[in-house]
Amino acid sequence: MNDLSHLLRGIIIALLLMAPAWLLAAEPAGYVLMATGEVVAVQPDSEVRTLTRRSPFYSGESLKTGADAKAQVRFRDGALISLRPDTEIRIDDFRYQESDGGEDKNIFTLINGGFRTITGKIGKKNPKNYQMKSSVASIGVRGTNYEVVLDKGLNVATWQGTIVVENAAGAITLGAQGVFNFAHVAGRTAKPLGLMTPPPVIGENPELSTGQGPDEGDTDLENEESEPLANAPAPDDGEPVPNSLSHSDPAEPAPTPISLEQGSFIPEPVIDTGDQRLQGVSLSRVGIVQKVDAVSGFDYLVAPSGEDANSAPVFADVGLSPDDPNFYSAAASEVLRQGSAPLVASYDAPALGVSWGIWDGNAQPAELATDASDASIATPISQPVHWLTVTASDATTVSAKTGRFSFRNVLAFDGVGSDGSVTGLYVDLGVDFDSASVAGDMHVHTANELWDVDLSGTVSAQGLSINSVSGSVNGTQSVTGVAELMFVGSAAEALAGMASFEAVGNAAVYLDSMFLVKNDVRLGGLVLERAGIVLESNALSGVHYSGGLAAVGTPVFADNGLLPGDALFDVAAITDVISQGGATLISSYDDPNYAISWGIWSGATLQTDPNDATVTSNLSDPVVWMSVLPSDDVVLASRSGGAYYHSAPVSPATQGISNGGLGITSLNADLKVDFDMAQFKGALSLMTNPSDSWDLSFDGNLVGARLEVTAMSGTYSGAGGSGAASGNLFMVLSGSTDPNAIAGAFDLEYAADPNYYVQGNFIAARDLRLGFNEAPLDRVVLGALGSSGSNATLIGRASGGTSPVIGLSNYYFDPAQPAFWLEEASDIIKQGGTPDLVAAQTTTSYQVGSPDPAYEVSWGAWNGQATALNKQTDPLDPTVSTAVNSDLFWITFMPTAIDGGTGTPGGKTGQVVYDQTATNWVAGSTSTGAINNSSFYFSANVDFDTGNVTSGTMGFSDASNTNYWNASFTGTLNGAELQISSPLVYYNSDTVNPAAAEMKGMLTGPQAEGIAGSFDFDYMAGTATAEGVFLSNCAGNTGC
Repeated sequence: MNDLSHLLRGIIIALLLMAPAWLLAAEPAGYVLMATGEVVAVQPDSEVRTLTRRSPFYSGESLKTGADAKAQVRFRDGALISLRPDTEIRIDDFRYQESDGGEDKNIFTLINGGFRTITGKIGKKNPKNYQMKSSVASIGVRGTNYEVVLDKGLNVATWQGTIVVENAAGAITLGAQGVFNFAHVAGRTAKPLGLMTPPPVIGENPELSTGQGPDEGDTDLENEESEPLANAPAPDDGEPVPNSLSHSDPAEPAPTPISLEQGSFIPEPVIDTGDQRLQGVSLSRVGIVQKVDAVSGFDYLVAPSGEDANSAPVFADVGLSPDDPNFYSAAASEVLRQGSAPLVASYDAPALGVSWGIWDGNAQPAELATDASDASIATPISQPVHWLTVTASDATTVSAKTGRFSFRNVLAFDGVGSDGSVTGLYVDLGVDFDSASVAGDMHVHTANELWDVDLSGTVSAQGLSINSVSGSVNGTQSVTGVAELMFVGSAAEALAGMASFEAVGNAAVYLDSMFLVKNDVRLGGLVLERAGIVLESNALSGVHYSGGLAAVGTPVFADNGLLPGDALFDVAAITDVISQGGATLISSYDDPNYAISWGIWSGATLQTDPNDATVTSNLSDPVVWMSVLPSDDVVLASRSGGAYYHSAPVSPATQGISNGGLGITSLNADLKVDFDMAQFKGALSLMTNPSDSWDLSFDGNLVGARLEVTAMSGTYSGAGGSGAASGNLFMVLSGSTDPNAIAGAFDLEYAADPNYYVQGNFIAARDLRLGFNEAPLDRVVLGALGSSGSNATLIGRASGGTSPVIGLSNYYFDPAQPAFWLEEASDIIKQGGTPDLVAAQTTTSYQVGSPDPAYEVSWGAWNGQATALNKQTDPLDPTVSTAVNSDLFWITFMPTAIDGGTGTPGGKTGQVVYDQTATNWVAGSTSTGAINNSSFYFSANVDFDTGNVTSGTMGFSDASNTNYWNASFTGTLNGAELQISSPLVYYNSDTVNPAAAEMKGMLTGPQAEGIAGSFDFDYMAGTATAEGVFLSNCAGNTGC
C-alpha cells in the first residue's frame, strides 16, 4: 500500500470519527432528489450539514430550506415531499422494514412553511402509523397526495385520496371520502373549516399546487444539468417513484396498452400522401383542439391526429366528423403542430388510449401550417392551445351496446378559464344506447366561479353529439358552448372529452376543460332522480346514516355523502351503492302523490368499486331507508310567502325502529316554512313501544329543497329514564309544481344511554287551505261569535292586515307555547264575500314612544248573518267547508315578548294600571243592538312582580243606553296572557251565570303598554247576549 493510500485511509477514518454516533448507526430515512439554494439538515445536537442531490437524511433531523431555496426528498418507503422556500420539517420518527408487524412508521412535524407530498408504502399500508403534525392541527392519511402551508393557520389541499385534519376543536375528512377537498384551520382551538376552493396561499403558488408537467415548475428534476428522476436512488421495494409534478395519477399503477386483440379500431395510417406537413405522421387517432382566445370566442377543432418525430401530437383539419368514412384520408386544409410552444401540462391514460396537454402559446407560439407543398409556411398561434387525442372505441362495439349507462366516475381532468385553473370537475351523463340519447350535467369549479351546465344530445358512431348546452356561471350569467366526447376503451367503458363554455354575450368569461369519465358499473340502468337517506341501526354504537341519490322504483341508493341543496349533490362521486341484496324487506310504503317511498330491510349490500359490481360488503343490522323526489330549485326560487306542514293523513303516517326492534306507535310533525326568509321552524313528537316518548323542537334554513337544521333540542322519557335526546333530522321538500310535502328521516338517541334510540321516516303535508301568500299566520287573533243562542270566544293565529286569514287553534291555546305557532289549525276562516259589520281598523297609537309597526293592532267584525262565513275544515281539500251564519268580531296583534332580564312581558316591573280606551277601540254588539262605544270602559291592575291581575272591571251599554252590562274580574299573568277565570257579570241588575261568561286578554306592544281582549256574555240561555273585542292601554299611568 503506497503512502497516498495510507493518507486517504487516514482521512476517511478521521471523518468517520468526527460523525455523530447516532448518525453512523442509523439507517437513512431517505435521500434528497433535488436541492437548489440553501438546503440543510439540523441534527438533534444542533449541528448543521448542507444537503445536496443524493444526500441522505435521518430520523430525528430537521430539513430546512432558505428564502430562495427548494427541495424534493424521497423516503425509503417511496414517499415524496416537495418543500417550499422558507420551510422546516422535523422527522420525528421514521422506521421502515416493510414488515408485517405494523412497526413501520412515518411521523413528522411541519414547523413552518409548506410542502406537497405523495405518501409512500407506510401511508398506504399502515395509515394509522403515518401522521403529519403542526402547531395548529395534525393530518392522517389513507394513501394520498396532499399539500399544506402554515400561514395564518394551517391551509390544506387534497389533490388525490383522503386525509383527516384534526385538532382539539374537531376533525374534517377531505378528498375522496369527504365533502370538501380543501380546508383552513385558523388555530389550535379553531374547528377545521372545509372549503370549496384552494386556500389563497396554496392557489397563489401554482408551481407547487397544480401539478405542471416537466416544462415548468420544479424542472430541476429533469433538466440538462441533473439526472432524470428515474435515475435517483430507488426505494427499498424497487418500485419507480412517481413524478409529483405530473398530471398523471401517481397513486394508480401504470395501465397496460390497448392491443388489437382487445377489439380496438385502428384505422389505416395516412403516410406519404404528398402533404409535406404530414410526412411520417400516421393519422390514427381522434384529436380535439381548443385555442383559448376570449376575444373571438370559440376556436374549436375536431380532427384526425398523429404524432411527429418528437412524439408531439399533430392535428390535420379535414373539415369532417369522426363518423365520416373519409375522416382519416381526406386532404387537410391546415395542420396544427406544437412548434416552439412549451408543454405546460399533460396527462396520459394508455389503457384507455387517452392523452391531453396544454401548449403555452403565450410563451412561444404553436404553428398552423397552411401550405401542403411547403411545411415551413406556418402561421404562429400565440394563445394557449388545449389538445386531446384518443383512440376511439370501435364503432361496432358502440353500436352493439344496449341499455343505460351512467358515466360519472371522473378519472382525471384539467382546464383553465378566465378565472384561472379548474380546481374541480364533476360529470353525470346518462347514456341510453337503446334510444341513442344522452342527457346530464357538468359542474366545474375555479377559484371564484361555479359553472353548472346541462348537456343533451345523441349517440353517434364513436361518441356523443352534444346539441344542447345550457346553464349558468355562479347562478347568474347564462352559458353557451360546445362539448365533444368520444367513447374510449375496448368496451366503450369511458368517455374522453373537451368542453368549452362562455357566458352569453360576454366572451371574456370563459372556461375550457378536458376530462376522462368512466361508467359506474354498479348503477346499471338506474335513473338517480331522487334523494335518499339510509339509516343503519346499531344499539351498541348508535345510529349511522348515508345521504345521496336514489333510484326511481327499485330502492337503490348511491351514497355520495350529500343532500339536496349541496352544490354537487347531482354529480359528486359515489362511494357506495346500497341495495337490499339478500336482506328481508320488513316493511315498505310508497306514496305516488308526494313521490316519497320508504321501507326497512333486515340488512343491506354495499357495492364499493365503481369498476367491479361484484366487490361487495354486507350490513347485518336493520336498515331504514327513504327516497324522495325533491322539489325543483327553480320552482322554490320563485315561491314567496309561507306554508304550514303537518303529519300527513296517510297510512302508515310513519315507520321506524327503536331499541329492541320495537316500532313507532304514534308521530306528530308540525312545521312552518317562510319562503321569503328561507327559514323554518318545527316540532316533532313520537311514541315508541312500550311507552317511551320523544319530543323535538328545531329550526333552520332552506338550502334548495333541503331543510337544513341549524338548532335542535330534544327530550326523551321512558324506560331508560328521562333527559336530553340528541341525533339527526333530515327533511326535503317534495312536489313537482308546488312544495306540497316534506319527507323526513330521523335518528335519535337518549344522550345518557344510547341503547335507547329510535329512527324512522315521516311525511308532513302542506295545509292547502292556506295559499302561499296567505301564510304565515304569525299574529294572535282573539274573537267572539255573535247572534242569539250562540256564544264563544275564539283564540288562534291570523295573518295581518284588515282582512286577515284566521286559523283557529285545535289543541294549544297558549301563545307562550312554541307549539301554538306550529300546530295544525282546526278551522280556517276567511272573510271572502262576507260584508263588514264593523269596518276594520288598525292602530299603533296605543303604544308609548315611537310606534313599532310590528305591534300594530287590527280589529273589526264580519256580518255572517247577512252572508255566511266559510269555515274550511279539511287541510288537504279547501273545498270541504261549513257555513257560519254568525257575526264574527276579531282583533289581531303580536303578544309582547318576554324580556330575558326580568322574565316579564316588555321588561315591566311593579304594578301598572290599564284603564285607557278610545271610542273606536271597541267593536261589539248585544242582542238589543250595537254597543254604545262611548259607554265602554275597562280597567285592570297588573302586578308584574307577583303575576296577579286585580281590580278588573269592564262595562258598556247598548246603543239606546237601555240595557247595561258590567263585569268584575281577577286573574293571573301567564307570559303575556291574562288568564281570567269566572268573571262576575251583571246584565242590568241581574247576575249572569259565571259559566256563560268568557273573557280573554293579552298584553301587546313592545313595552306591554296595551291589552287586547275579547268577551262573550250570555244571560239566561240567550235571553240577552253581548260579544265583542277591545283594546286598552296604560298611557299616562305610573309604570307605563
